[in-house]
Amino acid sequence: MEKIEFLYGKEIAVLPAAAINKIDRASKRDIKILLTAASSEGLRNDKEKLAAACGVTLSELETSLSFWLGAGIIASDDENSVITENELPQKVNIPDKKPETTDEAPRYTTDELNKLMESRKEISLLIDECQRLIGKIFNPHEISVIVTLIDYLDLDSEYIITLVDYCSRSGKKTLPYIKKLAFAFYDEGITELSSLNTKIKQLEKVNSIEGEIRKLFGMNDRALTTKEKKFINAWVCDFGYGIDVIKKAYEETVNATGKPSASYANAILERWNKEGLRNVQAIDESKAEKLPTDGSFNTNDFLDAAIRRTFDKKEDA
Repeated sequence: MEKIEFLYGKEIAVLPAAAINKIDRASKRDIKILLTAASSEGLRNDKEKLAAACGVTLSELETSLSFWLGAGIIASDDENSVITENELPQKVNIPDKKPETTDEAPRYTTDELNKLMESRKEISLLIDECQRLIGKIFNPHEISVIVTLIDYLDLDSEYIITLVDYCSRSGKKTLPYIKKLAFAFYDEGITELSSLNTKIKQLEKVNSIEGEIRKLFGMNDRALTTKEKKFINAWVCDFGYGIDVIKKAYEETVNATGKPSASYANAILERWNKEGLRNVQAIDESKAEKLPTDGSFNTNDFLDAAIRRTFDKKEDA
């Protein structure tokens, strides 16, 4: 089949393109209701007819409409709608500058949280999904964390669910940790789902080989220094090196200095990256090309000496 053609017939259902990004999180019933509503203005304006056309109860219809409303795919100003404009509680006044610490974020009373969850169904649905991912029922303080991420940092539901899912899979299931990470990502400018997914992939890649790097350099179970974290992130995420290349840099470090050194290995890896050497084979071939044929000059020795001089200066500083 060279191309796809739609056979529209007499009726056409038009959907926002953004709905495509929400399909994975929608149920079969949610999708059916959305498509049915998109196909007929008459059904969109009569929830009883829409429910009948979809073969669902009014309660089930409202739950699905709440999902699409919270996802930003539909809007409603009907006085009998699931969420009306007049019922929506105002968001917390958000200052031009976001808080420097999570302690500066707004606090909500239990009564305020109850009203929010009653009038803004997307929040209630989000809380339910987050509780499922974490595996526990949230107390008011924990619910307020989720509300803070929505109203104060202005993060959308899909972003929050993705973040909570990552933390849960990483074994970090506490809401204070999730809140702290969300604020840290916000400070890095990671406020969209696409940038969050990229960041998570980087973190998962680092986590997959961090243990091996720790063993190589004798870091064991101690907390990494800020510099060490920066090095490892650069090696894995920025340079794209696997453990085989990092291990080779470690071996060259020990051969040159007689001891493990993340700083020295970083200088080697920076050089390889700058030279475009992506794997061990390319590194070995490059070293072989630089070996002298007449014993007059060894480029490798020159480069290694340059690294040692730079390393020694940093160590003395």
